Amino acid sequence: MNWQNDFIAISNINKAFTCKTESYKAVWVKEGRCSSKQPSGFDFMKDKVYIIGTGKTIFPENKTYDDIETEPNYEYRSNELLYSLFPLIFIFETSSIQKQIKETLNWCKQYGFPFIGDRGFYGGNLETCYKDTGHIGFNFMILKKDLLALGCFSQKLHRMKYQSGIANIESDIANILNISMLNMQQQYTFIDHNLTLETGFTNLISLAYHQLAFILMTPQGANIKKCKQCGAIFISQNSKKEYCPKHSPQSHYAQKKRMKKAPDTNYDMIPLK
Repeated sequence: MNWQNDFIAISNINKAFTCKTESYKAVWVKEGRCSSKQPSGFDFMKDKVYIIGTGKTIFPENKTYDDIETEPNYEYRSNELLYSLFPLIFIFETSSIQKQIKETLNWCKQYGFPFIGDRGFYGGNLETCYKDTGHIGFNFMILKKDLLALGCFSQKLHRMKYQSGIANIESDIANILNISMLNMQQQYTFIDHNLTLETGFTNLISLAYHQLAFILMTPQGANIKKCKQCGAIFISQNSKKEYCPKHSPQSHYAQKKRMKKAPDTNYDMIPLK
């Protein structure tokens, strides 16, 4: 590169790191006792549910949390992470707690820990899960709170943008970006001789919020949709698209036929219209 003659353009990379392990399971903690099933009288306001890793991220219980090497082993950059959370949000809004945990476990198998301990979008203690269970993991109820807030935020801002334009949601977008900065680190580096500002997030939820804010500032942001079959939020470049990638008019018609034939089905387990 000719430093005297070439203009140095600065590009940006937004990414987040997480730990992935071989498998995951739910642990219910009531009065200091751990159980693999929901205990009788479980209080979701006081007791805790953790999703823990049961593979290579598990370490001997006689170690302290500070001794554990919880170095991230997986990186995310694309908007796929954000899109993957919308179906999970819909499950949290419509299904039983057992279904919510089951789908969270499935999501973790593909994407890893969304955060560690209680340190979700708004911050928290990294060590809580390890102190309560002896394993690395995260607080399920904090994930649920963060994702329900993400769902409400995306629908509200999309509705306001559609009705009144981007000017009416500028302060909301700025606020969400400022909060995401609590879990953000930045550094300059050269990639292929191009000066690049790398923005790294210490948990996946903060990156998802960051991605949503920037999508809402683009023409694509006007196309945040709600699937006619399952109700899941999705983003499409086609303003006329009515179904998420998992569904279609044909699958919706087939679902309606099944529901008519099975009037006694447990509707808690069936996606709403």
